[in-house]
Amino acid sequence: MLREKYIFVLQDVRGRYISEGTFENMRPFVADSVKAHDPRAVDEASDAFDTIDWLIKRVPENIGKVGLWGISYAGFYASMGMLSRHPAVVASSPQAPVTDLFFEDFHHNGALTQAYFYAYPVFGVPRPAPTTHDWWMSAFQAVAANESADDYGFQLALGPLSNTTDRFYRDNVFWQDIVAHPNCDEFWQARAVPPNLRGVTHAVLVVGGWFDAEDCRLARCALVRYRQEAVGGLRSLARARGNVSEVLLPRERSTLHPAAD
Repeated sequence: MLREKYIFVLQDVRGRYISEGTFENMRPFVADSVKAHDPRAVDEASDAFDTIDWLIKRVPENIGKVGLWGISYAGFYASMGMLSRHPAVVASSPQAPVTDLFFEDFHHNGALTQAYFYAYPVFGVPRPAPTTHDWWMSAFQAVAANESADDYGFQLALGPLSNTTDRFYRDNVFWQDIVAHPNCDEFWQARAVPPNLRGVTHAVLVVGGWFDAEDCRLARCALVRYRQEAVGGLRSLARARGNVSEVLLPRERSTLHPAAD
């Protein structure tokens, strides 16, 4: 694609690395009706709209057409970018997308996944200031020092989850969210992607993996929702099916990138 002169743009999301603002894990989507009356109401979709609009007006030699692509957490951002509904977006591909954190990754079908114990510093250590460095790395290394060949034994020896808080994550923002919201309450429901998949009429390719931590049931759930909404927007089931496609691969980390083959 580079040889074909495609222009690639990567952006840090709000509050990560050198992007301004405050980071929020899977920031909830804000309804368009709310954003229309409150200019302070922002989400990843509105940020994507602003970014796309800035790029097509300022990047030389672009043709005014934009495609969105992301794997895993970036797949969530691809989905949110779709919901920007910017007219320049002509194609999107959320791949192994984070879709609903109460049923995948840190929870599997609602059960807390203790094997993700080591990942909390990446998402839960607040950034002190814009930086190009991994500000969370020292906290991650401190936790990773406990890793052993017998992770089950380590997790068992920790005892009740309150010990995880006391020993490791008392100041970790994301762990505190996990503790404060043990059930599928409004906190998690607000972060679920499928209920918000409306008004997407451009071409979409959803990629999932049968053995991926991002439960392929949720990738299929997102696909069904895309198609339902496409039918409503296009008034034609055949056209909707043509606009929304899916690939499910026998992989742990789903991707169409040649490097994964």
